[in-house]
Amino acid sequence: MRLRHDSFWPLVLSIFFYCCPPSLLAEPLKFSVVSVDKDSSGFYIAQSLADEIGKRINREIQLIALPPLRAKEYLRSGEIDADFARADGFGTDIPGLIQVSEPIAKFPYYAYTIRKDILVDDWQSLLTYKVAYIMGATVPSAKLGSRHAQVNPINTAVAALNFLVAGRVDIFVSIPIVVDSLLNRKEFKNKGITALKTPIEVVYEYIYVNPKQAVLAEEIDAALKEMKKDKTYDFLMNRPHPIQE
Repeated sequence: MRLRHDSFWPLVLSIFFYCCPPSLLAEPLKFSVVSVDKDSSGFYIAQSLADEIGKRINREIQLIALPPLRAKEYLRSGEIDADFARADGFGTDIPGLIQVSEPIAKFPYYAYTIRKDILVDDWQSLLTYKVAYIMGATVPSAKLGSRHAQVNPINTAVAALNFLVAGRVDIFVSIPIVVDSLLNRKEFKNKGITALKTPIEVVYEYIYVNPKQAVLAEEIDAALKEMKKDKTYDFLMNRPHPIQE
């Protein structure tokens, strides 16, 4: 029996849509990840977590490395579906923004410096120094932005480290997942940049989801809880970047 030409392609398309999982048919979800370079260990860890979450919710998640302020504007305008890791209190000026209740990570904020005579252990103790932080970073902006005359919000971590090397700032405040892989680069490797021993603060960070994606937020929350319960989360957080193995 021969199929008529006008019935062949509808049949093929019907089989295709029946056999393909929804995750292959839907557009990838776009999540911003801020303050890290695409080739860094921080981005690798974030993408590994995103891939596992995506597998569990049956959606592909594409991470896009963006500066913090641009990521926030893309989230506000709906150009991205979520921001992958921000501190509590992020985006209070975006109506309806949804915080996934399970934290995506817990990060210590350290003071990175070249000077050997600096002693800091909290935000207050930074006030006598020239300090850099990444522009748009929620925690340093809240702690230092309006109360420190010598604070320098800077566009990228690389630029902030260059300020440190040049002596234009005494301290760069950031987190290891952003900074530590950069310290292995040729331009910074032998410059004596170290993190002071005591963290200034340890902060939980969360995924923030576009207001139109309430169901997605619930799915991510459940997936994260499962990943932590079955130890997949710990494995991915501690797995070395292939380039650094």
